[in-house]
Amino acid sequence: GGSEGGGGNTPTTEKVYSVKYELLETAKVEGVMVSVLPGCKFNVSYVDADGKTVEVQQVTAPWSVTVENVKSPFTAKMEGTITYDESQIPETDIVFPKLPKITFIGNGDPIIENNFKVNKWNTKQKFLEAAQQNPRLLEYSITKDL
Repeated sequence: GGSEGGGGNTPTTEKVYSVKYELLETAKVEGVMVSVLPGCKFNVSYVDADGKTVEVQQVTAPWSVTVENVKSPFTAKMEGTITYDESQIPETDIVFPKLPKITFIGNGDPIIENNFKVNKWNTKQKFLEAAQQNPRLLEYSITKDL
């Protein structure tokens, strides 16, 4: 047998990607430009290239991190919770967006997953009541498979 021994890796066939996790400050949702509520901070957890979860506390938008050397198959996941400073919330017309974004960057076009959700309230009081009654309002989660 003239076959070679050992792990004959052929890196040329293996595509390597990077994945960018972002919290946007503003984004267009249904044709309307919305921005993150003032005084909001985000706790973020995301999956790195080794599949480990990395946690970052109390960041403000815009925020991003790029993970290099990602190999397919890979499931990118970004999730977390939002805290807010009550004194900075406007009194009326509250738009509460969650603007997490995952982008895979490889040889071709970037593969993007946008999952923007926007909630609206007429008054600050209604927003505060909703946030207390429904803690999931202050959570976000997004996944994207490579």
